[in-house]
Amino acid sequence: MANYTFDIFKYKLVTENGVTVKSLTEKCKPLTVESTNYIAATFKVEKKYPSDRYAHKLIDTDAEICPADTSVF
Repeated sequence: MANYTFDIFKYKLVTENGVTVKSLTEKCKPLTVESTNYIAATFKVEKKYPSDRYAHKLIDTDAEICPADTSVF
């Protein structure tokens, strides 16, 4: 088991000139979850902070192998 810490941001969708983007409106407290791997950790984070209202980004882990793609989801 490893700990995965994520930054959590609340967002709203904004449309300008026909292009819709996520506008981050509020930063929440970082969330740390314990999991066997990165994929399972992301599921735990999305369960608590659904992707339709929140953006998530991995900021720290004590796992032996760090995920290659830690983009915002």
